[in-house]
Amino acid sequence: MNSMHTHLVSRATVVILILVIWFILSGIILAFPVSAYSGPVTPPYSAGISKLAPSSPATIKVDKNPHWSGYADLSTNGSVSSVEASFMLPSVTCNSSSPHEQEMYFFAALDDLNKSDDFEYAGALAYCPAGYTTPSYYAINNVSFIISTVTPNAGDTIFVSINVVQGNFIYNVTDVTTRQSSVQNDSVVSASLNSAEVLTDTGNCGNATVQIDCPITNFKSVSFGGSSTHIKGTCYATIGGKIEPIGGFGTATKLFKGVITNEAGNITDLATSALNTKETSFKVIFKHPGP
Repeated sequence: MNSMHTHLVSRATVVILILVIWFILSGIILAFPVSAYSGPVTPPYSAGISKLAPSSPATIKVDKNPHWSGYADLSTNGSVSSVEASFMLPSVTCNSSSPHEQEMYFFAALDDLNKSDDFEYAGALAYCPAGYTTPSYYAINNVSFIISTVTPNAGDTIFVSINVVQGNFIYNVTDVTTRQSSVQNDSVVSASLNSAEVLTDTGNCGNATVQIDCPITNFKSVSFGGSSTHIKGTCYATIGGKIEPIGGFGTATKLFKGVITNEAGNITDLATSALNTKETSFKVIFKHPGP
């Protein structure tokens, strides 16, 4: 009888221990749910940074031009210190009958929107040599231009960031899909740090004496920001020490919406959608091949 009693007590103790362990594990699972997203939940340079609540969105100024589509915050006091973006690298269709190469850039950038020679960037490039039908995709920044250690493909999720720390620029390009990453450093003595940009750009074609705008390759659309990539903290920037969505700085900056058009401004080549309600995500849509 005593032996049976001892056995029952032992079994009861084991059951209680199992229930306690299950209760503890259940609490941990509820506190830290598993994300459906397989890549890093927090971008490399956002870890531990608490984003501020978005302020009232600024009045958007539409910039019709032959080069870029997307969004840019323009400051005037050199207070821009970081930008982070994410996007789904689109599949482009090369125009093999074009006499010129075709280039489409997808990236984040810092410095001065109004100066083409004051421009630090990180992102991806879709490139079609003249007469070719198959595009090539590259990870890029302005330190080494083409980053050979990251080889993106159409459809990959790309995370990019540029951070300025005591005059040192830190460029990160990560292909989240393939888990390839490159971090490079550079110093830019003359950097004005007046803008944070998330955009597409057509690049220039021609030769050493004659430069023209590249024909726009058909990429259908590209989606920037966490709404499509599920990477938190993109598209964000740090301006004046405040970390905000690209459209959330209110009157502290001038917010520009770039739309690529013909020179007359009456034909849209690349349209830019409105920002989402969180001021962090948008699309650029192909409409017309341009020049």
